Amino acid sequence: LPRCRIRRFPGGVERDWPARGWLAHWRQCPVKRCPHPLLLPEWWLGMSPGGRGIPLAGGRETALEVAARFVASYKGYPPLPADVAHFVRELVMDALVAAPQPVTHAWVRHSLGLAGNFARWCADQGMPLDRDVLLTRPVINRWVHVGLVSKAAGTQATYRSRLEILADCVATTPWDRAGRYALVKSEPSLPLTAQEQADAWLWAANLGNLRLRHRMMAFLALGLGCGLTMSEEGALRREDVTRDLAGVHVTVQHGRNHEVRTVTCRRDWEVRLWEVVKATPDGCLVPTPSRAQHQSRNAYRVAYAQAFERYPAPVSLTHHRTRITWLAEHIMSGTPLPVLLAAAGLKNAQTLIRLLPVLPEVDSGEATMWLRGVP
Repeated sequence: LPRCRIRRFPGGVERDWPARGWLAHWRQCPVKRCPHPLLLPEWWLGMSPGGRGIPLAGGRETALEVAARFVASYKGYPPLPADVAHFVRELVMDALVAAPQPVTHAWVRHSLGLAGNFARWCADQGMPLDRDVLLTRPVINRWVHVGLVSKAAGTQATYRSRLEILADCVATTPWDRAGRYALVKSEPSLPLTAQEQADAWLWAANLGNLRLRHRMMAFLALGLGCGLTMSEEGALRREDVTRDLAGVHVTVQHGRNHEVRTVTCRRDWEVRLWEVVKATPDGCLVPTPSRAQHQSRNAYRVAYAQAFERYPAPVSLTHHRTRITWLAEHIMSGTPLPVLLAAAGLKNAQTLIRLLPVLPEVDSGEATMWLRGVP
């Protein structure tokens, strides 16, 4: 039987506590009842629930040192040209003091990602890699409206806000704060219609590349049949999917908030999902049967972006849209709210409330039937 080799709390001093390394151990430990989740220090408990992420270390100075090493190793994905990567590293390194302290891995990673996106776009536009030229409101506005045109409004506002923080921290002249945009919640994507779902499956099932065909069929079956997110799909293994007389069941091991939950596949998709699972060797990942270890979220996202660019789908397909479709179909079919929230890994109904404007209308006769109740 697997045994956990860590017998005591790592590190004897709070500031030396390896937050990221310990969290990785907790997620990957083969022992189902690993005692380490009970040994969280008070400073970690005080920060993680607030949505700020996992600190790189308990102490401020130690966290900054770890963050500096992380920033210094940044190269971009796909790799940036050497001068562009150097510009990004210097920008984020100088702005570390503006991060909430102790600095978190999420803050550094997000800052590097969007700064890399911004610098890559500016370089492609032929702009000089000069802070006084790039970190200005006109250039940032143009990047948001042109470079991020495919992003949702909420994502654009988030990227703009973080980049303005970085610019404000390193600007040699006072930053113009007039006209800052408030963060907004983007509208949910429209659910896929039955015809669009059929077209998407026909496209996926006829792809010439065998590995890509398997991945896209798994993506559709898990998204439209079980409502899995990108991260949940990427970590799903062959043994996490089972079948019995009650249907096909997916055990999400790396779900939202690190909670394990079981989702039963919708009847329309269970046969197609099981065919994909049967083609996956034991111990391998369902979307990528040639791998035993899942990819990083960014690498997974890039793989899908490249696939859709090379083989355009007949309809707009994203993990967010397949999940929205799954939620909408359950709402319209009358799935009890507590059941749906548990299956989706949601803590409250805010996501479902935002779906109301995109749900199909119900005629008066059907509304009367629902309100009267099933005989």
